[in-house]
Parts: sequence; C-alpha cells; structure tokens
Amino acid sequence: MTTESKDVGSVNGDSVAVPAYTGAAEMKKLHHSALSGLGVLAQSVGSIAPSASVGAALVLVIEITGPASWVTWVVGGVVLIVVAYVLTQLTSRFETSGGLYTMAAKAGGPAFGYIVAWMAFVCYMATAVAVTYQIAEFLGGFLALPAFGIPYNDFTALVIGLVGVSFGAYCSYYNVKLSARVMLILEAFSMLAITVLMLIILFTHNGSIFNGNELHFHGSSWHAILLGMPLVMFCYSGFESSSVLGQEAKDARRTISIALIGSVAVSAVFFTICSYVLVLAFQGTNFNFTTTSNLLASASNVSNVSWYGYVVDIGIILSMIAVIIAYFNVGSRLLFTLSNEGLLPRQLSKVHPRHGTPSNAVWLVAGTCAASIIVVAALKANMINAFGNFGTVAGDGAIFMYLVTVVAVVVMVARRRYGSANSRSREVMIASLFAVVALAYLLYKSFVPYATFPLSVFVDIFVATTLLALVLLVVMVARKSPLLRQTGSSVEAGDRE
Repeated sequence: MTTESKDVGSVNGDSVAVPAYTGAAEMKKLHHSALSGLGVLAQSVGSIAPSASVGAALVLVIEITGPASWVTWVVGGVVLIVVAYVLTQLTSRFETSGGLYTMAAKAGGPAFGYIVAWMAFVCYMATAVAVTYQIAEFLGGFLALPAFGIPYNDFTALVIGLVGVSFGAYCSYYNVKLSARVMLILEAFSMLAITVLMLIILFTHNGSIFNGNELHFHGSSWHAILLGMPLVMFCYSGFESSSVLGQEAKDARRTISIALIGSVAVSAVFFTICSYVLVLAFQGTNFNFTTTSNLLASASNVSNVSWYGYVVDIGIILSMIAVIIAYFNVGSRLLFTLSNEGLLPRQLSKVHPRHGTPSNAVWLVAGTCAASIIVVAALKANMINAFGNFGTVAGDGAIFMYLVTVVAVVVMVARRRYGSANSRSREVMIASLFAVVALAYLLYKSFVPYATFPLSVFVDIFVATTLLALVLLVVMVARKSPLLRQTGSSVEAGDRE
C-alpha cells in the first residue's frame, strides 16, 4: 500500500495534510460479491450462536431472573431490533470491510470511528478467546461421559481448544463462502436438534403448557429481569458482524441490513421459546437450576429421552465451532481494514491471492486464541471462569460499541447528512434516542454494582485500557494527528457510498 500527501479536511477547523488512502486496489482482492443473502445471514446468526447460548447461558439467566426469564429475552430482543434498525441506516448507505468502525467514522466523524474501532477490537478478540475456552470445556466434558470415557484434564482441554481454533482458522482462511456454508450447516443442525427437544418436552409434559409462574411473574420481578439483561445482551451480541462483508456480499446494502434485523428476530424467537419451555419442563419437580451444568441434558432426562441429550450436546458443540469461525471472519476483516487505512502494520492488509481472504489477519486472530488457551492450560486455571471473565469483557465492549455507533447516527441525522431519506429523519431520530437510553442503562448496569474478584481484575483492565484509548483520542485531536483523519478513510476511497 502506498500513500501520497493531500489535504483532506480539518481537525477542529484547521486544515491538515494526511497520507492519502490508496489501499482500494488491495481491498478489492477480497472475493467481491461472493456471498448470497443466506451466507450473510449465516455470518450474523453464527456470531450470535443461539444454540450455544441456550446450552451454556440460558440457565444462568434463569438463575438471575427466576421463572419469567423469557421476558428478559423478549425485552433484550426488542431493544436490539431497534438498535439493528438504527444500524441499518448505515449499512444501507455504506459498503465496507471495516463494519461499524468505518460506518461510525462516516456518520459522526473520525473520533466516533476511533472509539468504535477500539471497542470492536476488544469485543471480537475477547469473544474469540472466550469461545475457545467454551469449546474446550464443553467438548471435554462431553467426551468424559460414560459413553466415551475419555478423561478430562488440562491436556485434553488444550488439545480440544487448539483443534477448534485450527478448524475455525482454516475455514476463515480458505474461503468466505466455505466459512459461511459451514456456519449455516452447523447452526441449522444445532437449532433443529434443540427445537425437536422443545417439541418433545411440550408433548410429554403433564398438565397445561400455560405455566402460571412464568406468565404471572411468580418468583420473578422487573428488577431481577433487568439484572439479567447484560448477560442476555452478550448472548445477542455479534449480530452486527455481517457489516464487515460489504465487499464480499451480493447486493450488500440490502442483504446486510436484512441480516442485522433478521438475525436478532430469529434469535429472539428461539431464545424466548427455549427459555419458556425449559422452565416448563421442570414444573412440579424439585429441580434446582443452580445445580446443573447441562440444562438441556437434564431436560432430556425429565422427558424420558436421556439418549437425545447426546444429540443436543453435539449440536451445541457444533454451534460453538460456528461462533469461532464467525469471529475469525469479523475480527480478521477489522484488522485488515485498519491496516489498509495505515492504522496497523501493513502486513495485516495482505490478501491471499487464491482464496481472497485476509490471511495474515486470520492467522493473527487464531494465534491469539491459541496462545491464550496454552497460557490458561499451563496455569491450570478454570476454563469456565476464563470463559465468563472474557465473555463479560466482550459483552461490555459490545454494548459500548453499539452505543457509540448509535450516537454517531444521531449526529448524522442532526447534521442533515441523511441524503434522500430526510422524510424518515424523525423516525430514525426517535429510534436512535430510544436505543441510546436503553444501551446507556445496560452499560450502567454492567458496572453497578462493580464486579468482585477475580472478575474485577478483567473489568479493571477493560476500564483502564478504555480510558487510555480516550486519552490518546484527546491527544490526537489536540495535535491534529493525521492518523485520526485516516480513520474510516477506506469508505471514501475504496467502498461505494
């Protein structure tokens, strides 16, 4: 990538000269229009991983919120459908491999893009690492069942994690169509397997399917439901990941916008039904949700189809593999775009000549995940705790990223930079302000009350690095840094607006 100096505008009113972005030719080496609308949807749904969330996180939400946990999923779904609608105001205008980062820069200015880029980096890398631990723990526990008898220990977890990382990296590296196809197949199988279990529970359940405790909030409260929202938001996060496919999706402005809203809607229905039915499954029993590590297997036992628990477990494992592929895709394209814009080493902008994928960026993400699980195994740390700690950081980063991007849309509308869609400006502004209030409240609830040790260490690191990033932003603005002006520049030069 080469640069030449040119005047591109001003920072705080002063004209500055910055290196002109000339990486468009490199960015076009990504497989242009390679993905259909279904492949784009697979990226967003694969990132959410509804099956993995039902298998690993749904029981935690029930513990927090009580029997009416399904309401938490509905509220979270409604909030994020509004957020997704607001984000489509960007995806319907810009096509980019940088996702929300470059779009926020175009909508609100370079400072917004800079903050979103940092939050996206934290969110995507932390999620990829967390899912690596999740695969190692869940598959290790599955293989340790009597049917297989493979002992679970740190070495087994390490091998499983490294195999999972290698498979995910290979799919992401080899071809974007391959990775989308694999994600679609894996998640479709896992969601189908869980849906069949829900039907079995409903048909074998003694009594009415209308559970008074769930429908009338017995044992639950709005306070408890809101306490479960941060975890629910983490489960929904990733729906925006298809926004990095602007170069690789057919009819990108339409298909990505559909994927953003569609993935949240599909997941919300799935989460809500599973939450309601799984609580119903144990109605009239002394079952304690806090004592199970595998809620779906327990539900299979209650419904007298214990053998089917193995099928569901396989589906959950496949869903986790789909997640890691999805985050390798989105994380590598974020790094690729930052490199093309001169904000990261140019080696990360390399595109494989045959596969058309950002190969160096893919291997960097994979290497980070591999190194993290090696460290955790060497320290003999608990994989579940590591998953929870990194997952919390990823969730906080996602909420912050959505919040700043939505504020950028508010700025865009307020500046009357909404092009031909001015007739909808009021509607978009109302939706954006609602999303800002909801996301700001969720971010507040993520930190109040503050986490306890050892999670507090990870939260402290997140807060400290975020404050450092904001200080650097202030310094760059004060010094009229050329780097700030390059933030999001690939949309102007390389992508269609």
